[in-house]
Amino acid sequence: MNGYLDIVVYNVERGNAIWVSLPDGKNLMFDIGRRGDFSPLWDMWGKGVRYLDGLVITHPHTDHFDDIHSFNKYFGVDGISYFIRPAHLDYGDIYNGNNNKELVNEYWKLNASFKDYFGSNSYITWDIGGAHLDIFRPHVFSASNLNNHSLVTFISYRGHTVLLPGDCESAAWNELMDMPEFPIIAARTNIFVVPHHGLASAYNEKFMASISPDVCIISEKAVTDTDVCSCYSRKGRGHSATIRGNYVPMRYALTTRNDGNIRVSIIPNVDGSSYYAIRTFE
Repeated sequence: MNGYLDIVVYNVERGNAIWVSLPDGKNLMFDIGRRGDFSPLWDMWGKGVRYLDGLVITHPHTDHFDDIHSFNKYFGVDGISYFIRPAHLDYGDIYNGNNNKELVNEYWKLNASFKDYFGSNSYITWDIGGAHLDIFRPHVFSASNLNNHSLVTFISYRGHTVLLPGDCESAAWNELMDMPEFPIIAARTNIFVVPHHGLASAYNEKFMASISPDVCIISEKAVTDTDVCSCYSRKGRGHSATIRGNYVPMRYALTTRNDGNIRVSIIPNVDGSSYYAIRTFE
């Protein structure tokens, strides 16, 4: 425990896996994707993580939980305190929205082991480990597009805010922007982990006009003709970063494809202020 808040966006290509190490030593995981034989959960285990104080599956597409077998091996239902997910989606919604039915069944077993953390709420707050979380749940859309049911989380610590939106697409951003609390919190965003791997379907002009992040972070595999990563890069105000050991004075966006695993550390000063540092690693 060093008082830092560390957020690691793992390189799982066009998937999602984000480890949040809280200032008091607690650990959260947002999605459990993997890249080939590389398991972020295995990496965390090797770094001494033996318990997850919360697991958030932003939405039940398999690229966000295809490392569930590693989860069962290293943690399992006894290895986490809270499982937070869009629990209003039923088995049929999830089964119909994915090709890998075996992974869906493993997810559903985990889902059945935990109570619904959200209930009927569209917005909850959670103080844990010295940080503050605001979690929003869009849900008015058809379950034919599970992306629009992604949980959207703001993590705030000592004046800095990181936004983790799953694969939230444009229609869901419109729903969120109509919630009274959402635009106020969104305006504080310093670091934006871009939704849906930088694809155009998740880009929303109204929402993007409401935020001014320093840096955008994109979990992606390869550029496609529906990729709008350059739009996110132009939105960033810029921040220094250390890329594979080399200091770069100004970066506006980072991608797991080009930069590898990306770590953001919010670090307190002795006078109560704080700063953050970005560095990447293989």
